[in-house]
Amino acid sequence: MVVRRLVTRGLVTRTRSPEDTRRVELGLSKAGRALLRRLPPVAQIQLIRAIGELPLSKRRDLADLLELVVRRMGLAASHASMMYTDADQEDASDLLSVRQSEPERPNRRSRAAALRAPL
Repeated sequence: MVVRRLVTRGLVTRTRSPEDTRRVELGLSKAGRALLRRLPPVAQIQLIRAIGELPLSKRRDLADLLELVVRRMGLAASHASMMYTDADQEDASDLLSVRQSEPERPNRRSRAAALRAPL
């Protein structure tokens, strides 16, 4: 349903795979790429960038407060998979670490790659 609407709007192309005609390949059309360039950054990327710009002491404070919230929610022993895929967590692990000697810039993934990543 979603793909059909994107194809109808001219944002996505749909073609048969030359290797396997049972498979349909999707791609961004010229209009889809133009729209993608105009979109604001995904919320997760904005969050990672904002945290990355905080001084180390503020990131430590944030980490401490978030750990307190997690404990109070009774979730300290459980594995949390919130907004990020495993790849995003790896990209953000250095950024969100509070043991670094200086703040680090987030990994600069392209907006297109971020939007293609599963949530």
